[in-house]
Amino acid sequence: MQTKTILLPVLALSAITAWEGAAQARGGAKRAARAQSQTQAQPAEETAPQAAPTQPQRRVVPTTTAAELYNVVFIISDQMSARALSIYGNDNISTPNIERLAREGVQFMNSVCVVPTSSPARGSLLTGLYPMAHGVLNNVSSGVAPVDNNLPSPEKILFADGYATRWFGKWHLGEIADYPCYHSSTDIRADSRGRYAEIRRRNHPQAATPPKGYVLAEANADQGYGFYQTEYLYNLTKRLAEDQSNRHIVKDIGSIGRYGVPADLFDWTQAVDEGLDFIRANKDRPFMATISVSPPHPAFAICEPYYSMVDPARIKLSPSFGEKSKIYANDSQYIMGQYLGEQGIREKMRCYYAQCLFVDDMIGRILATLDKLDLTRKTIVVFTADHGDPLSSHGGLYGKSIDGLVEELVCTPALITLPGVIPAGKKVVAHFHSADFAPTLLDYLGQSIPSSMQGRSFRPIIEGKEKDVVGFGYTMRPAGARNIRGEIDGRMYSYSKVFVLGDNGSKTREELYDLTADPCQMKNVIDDKKFAPIKARMIAQYDAFNKRVGDQMIENLPQKGLLNYGNLKKNKQGEYIGSDD
Repeated sequence: MQTKTILLPVLALSAITAWEGAAQARGGAKRAARAQSQTQAQPAEETAPQAAPTQPQRRVVPTTTAAELYNVVFIISDQMSARALSIYGNDNISTPNIERLAREGVQFMNSVCVVPTSSPARGSLLTGLYPMAHGVLNNVSSGVAPVDNNLPSPEKILFADGYATRWFGKWHLGEIADYPCYHSSTDIRADSRGRYAEIRRRNHPQAATPPKGYVLAEANADQGYGFYQTEYLYNLTKRLAEDQSNRHIVKDIGSIGRYGVPADLFDWTQAVDEGLDFIRANKDRPFMATISVSPPHPAFAICEPYYSMVDPARIKLSPSFGEKSKIYANDSQYIMGQYLGEQGIREKMRCYYAQCLFVDDMIGRILATLDKLDLTRKTIVVFTADHGDPLSSHGGLYGKSIDGLVEELVCTPALITLPGVIPAGKKVVAHFHSADFAPTLLDYLGQSIPSSMQGRSFRPIIEGKEKDVVGFGYTMRPAGARNIRGEIDGRMYSYSKVFVLGDNGSKTREELYDLTADPCQMKNVIDDKKFAPIKARMIAQYDAFNKRVGDQMIENLPQKGLLNYGNLKKNKQGEYIGSDD
């Protein structure tokens, strides 16, 4: 077996031995401020926190010191595109609770994921590092190393400082039990097959009869109590299943539909329930709860009442839906969209938007709990997604595993609230990356920001102490694609360089889009000579960024071994089809 080597910047490697035990770094005043609350009765699992790591940490002083110990609720959705939400200009659905967050806090208008794949993006949310530094370049599974549990994170720092810390829902970064700060947390993958399923069996033992026009499908039977597909999609999957080479397409199309499980017994409702129980149990001491829900991620399926709240006939598809894409013509995600056709894409988007409505309702439950407990003004609430979704763009692209980095996939929602501290209704245009959440959060908490973190605190920009300019945005794929966004002469541009792979060798594709005039990326102007100076300036921006984070541009990436960090797979046609999650 060929040995794979991942080159990490020295800056990131130093983090493994450079983050200090935050408990030793705090002043006595902060400890006295919480001494009484920590002596109050707590659930057994929270009364005796495990010892924090003891490695020394180099300190970066925050811009200001927090006046009090704020709680944190960090909400993560999976595969929710910013362009799916009304606060970013989509009028297909209304999400009043997400709108409340935007109204009461700061909204980042150009938030981009560092990788449109779950594990690498989540690694950056956790550590404040870019994927090249934290080392997780694809979804964690067999053969892919998890995120290093020695790297600092806000949860670890707060846990060492006496906070109650828990993670609820999707983890997808390895073994969560390796983290002392999550000593009583579990990955929902185990819960959905165990505790949650048992709760459903006890409370709802029978599947309902399929509604008229729907067929009881076998897919996603683990959710229980009926999974229903439209007759159109059910018949399509049966027809495609006759060709064994379409197995992955059948699996994906077969996951679009409606669950018969009641909303209160849905896995992700139960994960949120547990998060709310944790908040209530720790209302009298500082806490950080991370609540991570999978919707709107495949399976593109959702229970009632959300499913019926979206009319597929009224959905406005992307202006690029009818585009016969030359760029993605051979991509399996494009081919899947062609199989689905407009009727199938509308059903997929119905389920996608219905899942977004579910997430909004869960956020509403969280905010209502904080309100009821009088914790709203004492709690930083963060909402984001690990990455986006193509949203029917470019001929009906189905999923994220495409040879490219479209805007719908790259752009994520990013909202932070802290009433009375973070300005209400603030909009920031500067590019905000997955790696920027951790240092920004630590800054507002009055905590030291480990110097190993590559992201930056946006507190000075939020508070008007630094100029808010669009600047530079960056997204990458482990298989070679790099995308940079930026404002040049008052206009937004996006430049991509994509390493395209296949049986007949490889080639490089370049793209340049004027996002101001062409927000749906329908006209590639890379060959237009008048845009050559813009391309050159964007590459220069990338080069400066590269020196800081230690990225390797496509030409320097080793072609052998580059693609097999565990689950980049080929189909029978020799095309790379990406990973499952």
